[in-house]
Amino acid sequence: MAASQLFALFDCGCAFPVDVAVADFNGDGKNDVAETSSSGVSILLGDGAGNLGTPRVLTAGVAPDRIVAADLNGDGKIDLAVTNLGSNTVSIFLGRGDGHVWRREKYHGRHGARWNRRRGFQR
Repeated sequence: MAASQLFALFDCGCAFPVDVAVADFNGDGKNDVAETSSSGVSILLGDGAGNLGTPRVLTAGVAPDRIVAADLNGDGKIDLAVTNLGSNTVSIFLGRGDGHVWRREKYHGRHGARWNRRRGFQR
């Protein structure tokens, strides 16, 4: 019986990856990957055949930790929320649906950023 490959290793474009989120960031119906690391947030677009493209690194706060992919502002496009342990902030990356352009907003944890379904994050 031939050995099969159960997983593949990919270069995330960073050192010390911490967390990962899987979603369709560019609207092509294929899973893509976002991961946090000491370098920021890396986005790797998938081709649907188990391969990931070249990582693009987005700048987050200090010491990005956990990541969540969801439609945070109700526009039908996947966004990212990233906790930054070193700066006590949350970075929100609003997706445009093409997987390439992200707008970052930063919220300070001390000031109690709150989520409002109609208006998004409130400072």
